[in-house]
Amino acid sequence: MSLFFLALNRCAATISEPHCGIPLLISMNNKELLEIIKQAAKRQATVLHLFNEGLTALPPELFKLSQLEELGLSCNQLTTISPAIAKLSQLKVLYLSNNQLTALPSAIGKLSYLKFLYLSGNQLAALPSQFSKLSRLEANTHE
Repeated sequence: MSLFFLALNRCAATISEPHCGIPLLISMNNKELLEIIKQAAKRQATVLHLFNEGLTALPPELFKLSQLEELGLSCNQLTTISPAIAKLSQLKVLYLSNNQLTALPSAIGKLSYLKFLYLSGNQLAALPSQFSKLSRLEANTHE
């Protein structure tokens, strides 16, 4: 397995949760995002950080990166996460902090390897009942 690490990180990432920097005036366009996903697939990346990229939606191609163990999507403007997140079955760490999420898909309960889930800075009223299936979850930062 490749330990290739692909990170586009415009906010200061730390070992724990990234801290959002100054919002970008120009967000990553779809063509750039698809190229990054293509490179991650080609190199069998296990870590992909797309912090503070101004993302408002995630392309279906992202959910084909089934080898990912860590996905960083904090500090964007995501309002929803597709149920296709369940296809990322190897995920151990998922950063979703500081977006505009109001709900999570129930499919998140299928991420059986998930150990760390960062959700702070969203408008989540409740977590899906399938959340209880995440038996390996060690940290869930949710305000």
